[in-house]
Amino acid sequence: MDTNYVRPNSAPAYLGGTDKTVLSYDYIPVITQEDIDKKTIMRYLARRSNDVHGEIIEITERQYQILQNVSLYTVVRVPWRIAGRLEDVPGLYVGVLGANLLAVGNAEKKMPGIHYKLTAMLQYYQGDKDK
Repeated sequence: MDTNYVRPNSAPAYLGGTDKTVLSYDYIPVITQEDIDKKTIMRYLARRSNDVHGEIIEITERQYQILQNVSLYTVVRVPWRIAGRLEDVPGLYVGVLGANLLAVGNAEKKMPGIHYKLTAMLQYYQGDKDK
């Protein structure tokens, strides 16, 4: 089980069966130096397939892998820029804000309403070390 997440004080819900992976808590990624060097992390989100207006939960990569094969859930991965220039350089570079907006727009095609979950385009932003 992944241990790099924070659990609020509430009762957990499990995927079911013998897998005791927590699904009711939003996963909070721990940003590593390797992530900062790559300037990107992958975010994984899930929602029950039969509830298009249901809550979207951020999950771990392991939970994502499990839920890809479970028809009860719709899952999506979102590449999330965490470092680099904030603004676009026309014709040369898509900034952090633009890249994350584009990623949310693409994820919206598979999981409508995800833009209500991923509203802070600078969430996990680590700065621009190339300045």
